[in-house]
Amino acid sequence: TYWGAGSSNPSADPNLRLQAYIDAAKRGARVRILLDSFYDTFGDARSNWATCAYVNAMSAQYDMQCRLANPTGQGIHMKMVLVGRGTTGFVHLGSINGSETSNKLNRELATQVESLDAYNYWANVFDYDWSTTTFAPHRTFLPFLFRKGKP
Repeated sequence: TYWGAGSSNPSADPNLRLQAYIDAAKRGARVRILLDSFYDTFGDARSNWATCAYVNAMSAQYDMQCRLANPTGQGIHMKMVLVGRGTTGFVHLGSINGSETSNKLNRELATQVESLDAYNYWANVFDYDWSTTTFAPHRTFLPFLFRKGKP
């Protein structure tokens, strides 16, 4: 939900990438954000779960929604932004995480192309992943039972 110290907040240290998505929704864009649930740290104020809750709190006011997902079973690593505009589409694919470190310090890479074919392909992938999940990020932990002696 924000950058800066863990004790900060979205107003004092906004996540600039997230803020750009929110600003797009405020301008009338439909925004859907799919974040990884596999490697998420539940309870952290800057977790993917907290980010989805923050975004979804704005869904009554703007056309934006966030979900947590794990469509491949091993987390979501791809960072993708799709923009459909008129008769064309733009695709941004890369390795840049949404963290402050990834955006300010690391040498990360992303590629952007304008291609309706590429847009349609990746939009279908996104739509499939989106359709396989909801915002219910609950993990189930089953207890292990051990018995001493003979069965």
